[in-house]
Amino acid sequence: MSEAPNLTTPRLRLRPPEDRDIDPIVEACQDPGIQRFTLLPSPFTRADAEKFVREISRAEGSRVWTIELLDGGFVGVAGLHSRGEGVASLGYWCAAWQRGRGSIWKTTEASEFSARRRA
Repeated sequence: MSEAPNLTTPRLRLRPPEDRDIDPIVEACQDPGIQRFTLLPSPFTRADAEKFVREISRAEGSRVWTIELLDGGFVGVAGLHSRGEGVASLGYWCAAWQRGRGSIWKTTEASEFSARRRA
């Protein structure tokens, strides 16, 4: 699987994680719901966010995106991870302050389109 391409919907931008995402990732990952339903370390520290942005998100066989509003507001993270020839899993989480706005639904549509187009 190739590097995550930039994707845009009418409301969202999906782009590879950057250092500017570290602080919002740390803040969002303090949410007990994210820690409960994901494989993130608990407690989640700044060092964990730095490792995610600089290493994990760039792993071979994965496409990882920061999800943000077009105005730059942080929404969350999504990733496609190869599970073999023609098979991938989608993982995602959304910051508590962005839930209930349909952002994850649109993210899954965009990431699926990306996977099919580049398969």
